[in-house]
Amino acid sequence: MTDRRSGRLTFEELAELAPGLDFVLGYANHYREDTPPGFCLFEAFYGSFPGEEWGLRAHLRRLVGPRAVGGGVLRTREAYEVAHCKIFETLPPCSPGCTCPVRRGEKGGLARC
Repeated sequence: MTDRRSGRLTFEELAELAPGLDFVLGYANHYREDTPPGFCLFEAFYGSFPGEEWGLRAHLRRLVGPRAVGGGVLRTREAYEVAHCKIFETLPPCSPGCTCPVRRGEKGGLARC
């Protein structure tokens, strides 16, 4: 259940165990295909305000990582990081004029992707 080259879990393998991941990836792809005016990558992934649980990350956290509903490999940090990076990298960039931390280059914990 790993990428043969890197020894890491793959998003595809995780999606087999947690089919909801394909749903979250579908939302990210929708944003890419039909980017709304004023789109903010940070807002789409995290929500508008700290502590909000409506962005794509909220759905992701129910499926993978320590807070996941499922068990086994789905509850690992590695599973969360693999899925997080796949979803985050699928989203389109922020619209011009966005002033969020991502647009300003302050990615913080996202540098691992």
